Amino acid sequence: MFALILIEDTSVADLVLRDLQESGISAISYRDPIKVIDHIVEIKPDALIIRQKDFPLHIPLIAAMVRFSESLQRCRIVVIGDEVPSLMQCWQITEEKLQKDASSLARLVFSGAVSPGHRGSRLVAKAQRMVKE
Repeated sequence: MFALILIEDTSVADLVLRDLQESGISAISYRDPIKVIDHIVEIKPDALIIRQKDFPLHIPLIAAMVRFSESLQRCRIVVIGDEVPSLMQCWQITEEKLQKDASSLARLVFSGAVSPGHRGSRLVAKAQRMVKE
């Protein structure tokens, strides 16, 4: 298993990296969303973990890229934050829960949990039709 982490705050990134490594999950951390966009298709991670507080405007763009790229269909998106943008299908963990129980992140990402339901399904359906055309 391999995770790609997009977190600007090094203390939070270190906490996430430590938890994933203790769970036997390889991970790489980025602080620049453009580098993630440039490299994610080549890296093909099993999970993408993004901190909402650091990159609130980049999350929908990156999520759309992951969702509509055939080579990234297996990638799970996890947002660390209090609210999940309604445009995407992803898992969410609050920063408070992460601080209290860091191992909950690895369990969430790699537990085999059922994918969360679609939100904004009309927008998703329209985007999928545009991609197919």
